[in-house]
Amino acid sequence: MTGRRLLLIRHSQTKQAPEVSSHNWLLTIEGQQRCKALAEKLAPYRLTDIFTSTEGKAAQTGKLAAKYLGIRCQTAPDLHEHKRDNVGYFPTVEAFENAVIDLFRQPDKLVFGQETANQALARFTGGLVRLIERRPAGNLAVVSHGTVISLFVAAYADVDVVEFWMRLGMPALVTFSLPGFSLLEVTDLVR
Repeated sequence: MTGRRLLLIRHSQTKQAPEVSSHNWLLTIEGQQRCKALAEKLAPYRLTDIFTSTEGKAAQTGKLAAKYLGIRCQTAPDLHEHKRDNVGYFPTVEAFENAVIDLFRQPDKLVFGQETANQALARFTGGLVRLIERRPAGNLAVVSHGTVISLFVAAYADVDVVEFWMRLGMPALVTFSLPGFSLLEVTDLVR
């Protein structure tokens, strides 16, 4: 493996709790177990840290993978999911998927939540760039969320954002080269 890498990791499988904001959801037992396979996939990158969003499911994914790897895990600002904690639990999976698809298809419109798709992308990209500037050497691993990762991938690679988002596993690993954000590989560790 030559060159520096940015590893974007979608958090592992979550336990949905309708009475709790999705920003506070944690991993299922299966989701916790999947973090070992994630750590094994990350091992060749010789990481010294894993950075995560402040949301529980991402932080838990990062902490478990870091524990298996014997490295540090820390949260960083602006890596969280599309801001939508003012939106209640969707009655069906289809209703949630349709809302996110509308968000992707109308990136400048406030479709639901507290930010547009383009605002979420700008915030997330800014958070990544600040981390890259703080860590100018070595590979960088970031645990985040499906919507913002999909927006980022679609901004830097020739992919359909809806198709990409619909197939992204929990967890999943998206590898970019640095500098330049060239997409190298997408690995769905578990569907």
